Amino acid sequence: MAGGYLTDDEYSFVTSVVPTLCVDVLPRFTDREGQPFLLIKRLDYADRPGWCTVGGRVRFDEPIADAAARHIRATLGPDVRWTDPDWARPDLVIDFKREADLATPHDPRKHSISLEWVVDFEGRPIASDEAEEIAMFPLESLPAAHEFAFGLGEVLPRMAAGAGHRSLTG
Repeated sequence: MAGGYLTDDEYSFVTSVVPTLCVDVLPRFTDREGQPFLLIKRLDYADRPGWCTVGGRVRFDEPIADAAARHIRATLGPDVRWTDPDWARPDLVIDFKREADLATPHDPRKHSISLEWVVDFEGRPIASDEAEEIAMFPLESLPAAHEFAFGLGEVLPRMAAGAGHRSLTG
């Protein structure tokens, strides 16, 4: 492990024996009419484009708030501001299974657990990093279930509608 990062071989080994912890946020833009939700379009494990939240894995010894901020800045750029939620109380916990059941949260590359928050945002997001595209959707106009990546089509709309604190498994 050089410079605090795993080599590709080390990462492959670790993810083959231990689940990966991730943080994800569903931005709600409170400075826009209707307070739309922002989704990013990115490629999934099979290089298929689909909509999902902003986020990714937590590094070793990295506080959850810092991991979320790192992913937000990398994906949406420097011109967004957000109100920190209670990072100790995610709105949702998603168990991404390795089995590729397209109707439930999954990622065949690895088993991961994602802590999810709906977070209030303002500003001008710019698609960066893994986001090929960004778009804002009012709650009543979220994409169809099959347009989400990683089997999130049933889960994210429920979270956006205020499903609250609970765990969903795939």
